[in-house]
Amino acid sequence: LKLALITILIHQQKPCILLLDDFMTDFDDQHLNLLLDTLRNQPVQLIFTAPSISSAIVTSLVDRGATIVEVTP
Repeated sequence: LKLALITILIHQQKPCILLLDDFMTDFDDQHLNLLLDTLRNQPVQLIFTAPSISSAIVTSLVDRGATIVEVTP
């Protein structure tokens, strides 16, 4: 559903920021990598949150050249 929304915004030439909050628990490694590869090819700003810097999503993002910002309380 979010990918469909991104496609609409891109076709309307509107800026798009996608925030996915702690979503990696919903995906196995194969689907997570498929999602990340799909999103990487979209002209959008991507923001992901994760409960831990050592989570699988962080490793996958770093492998794809992402910048990681750690926020602590």
